[in-house]
Amino acid sequence: FGRLVGLWRVEVEIARRSGGWQKSEPGIWAWKYTLDGFAVSDLWLQASDALPIYMKDLGRDYLLSSNRVFDISSKKWRVAWMANGAGAGQGADFGTFTAALEDEAIVMRSPKEPGGYGSQRVVFDAFTDTSFEWRSEYSTDDGTTWQTVMRMSATRIED
Repeated sequence: FGRLVGLWRVEVEIARRSGGWQKSEPGIWAWKYTLDGFAVSDLWLQASDALPIYMKDLGRDYLLSSNRVFDISSKKWRVAWMANGAGAGQGADFGTFTAALEDEAIVMRSPKEPGGYGSQRVVFDAFTDTSFEWRSEYSTDDGTTWQTVMRMSATRIED
């Protein structure tokens, strides 16, 4: 995750249930080293007047923060995130992932929640010095097929 340290402008698209994609206003994503360089933290900010349609009733800026630390024993990253009350259902404002490098992508996987939507993975890929792609995917068949529900394109603002 160190390659993401810096400040990014992020274009967001959300899958419509009826098909196609709904563009949202851009967000800002700030990444930094923490814990004396042993972890990476980030903060997502989307201004209240730029929220996607499904979050318009939030009434404030949307903030989401994550902390990532590498677990030497499992050789995976442990990720914990929390948001500022935007979620409507269980697990919508806090969650955990494990992450690993798969081919050239960073793939984060969440534990399957009892009674949840299925399995979730988040993929970071298409890295350059000034950009990367991100997508959130769900599977209801234990990972045989994945459906992309959100995708983002990030452009570096500063290191």
